[in-house]
Amino acid sequence: MSLKDYIHGNRRGKEANRLEREAMNDPFLQKALEGFETVTGNHSKIVGRLEKRFSNPAVAAHRKKKNVFLFWPVAASVLLVIGLCAYFLLNESVIAADSFGEKEFQTYCRQKANKNVCNGNDAWVKVSFFINETGKPAKIEYENYSCEDAKKEMDNMFSSSPAWTSTNRNVTMTIKW
Repeated sequence: MSLKDYIHGNRRGKEANRLEREAMNDPFLQKALEGFETVTGNHSKIVGRLEKRFSNPAVAAHRKKKNVFLFWPVAASVLLVIGLCAYFLLNESVIAADSFGEKEFQTYCRQKANKNVCNGNDAWVKVSFFINETGKPAKIEYENYSCEDAKKEMDNMFSSSPAWTSTNRNVTMTIKW
């Protein structure tokens, strides 16, 4: 499946699943897909206009000669839009879906957790929880932890954590900070 098909809304089947799995290993592709979902507008119409505009070789060659100085401002504008989308996506308080969600939550905990728990030793918690329909962790069960303070700190992390986008699922993870 091409990215264009995905943008046009063909998001079912093995090919769409393959593209989404590729996005898990390609941060640029992941941010592009997230950008199309979060930025409003008719992406299919815009892609169609661009294809139509550049599909005729004679017109494209003429425009290339005529608009050679237009390329750099357009390229800079595209990079600016991509950069702004990435900035807002990275600073948004929503944790991404699936295995990106777990990694994002690990990073969130490493950045926000109190480093002085467990008498300054490495703190960790193995925990299972359910992401409810609002994107918040629920049914939290601690399987193991480095000290009682680490467990209390994780309670604080869960209560203040951003919402997850992939909801109604169980998660088990070990969180270290």
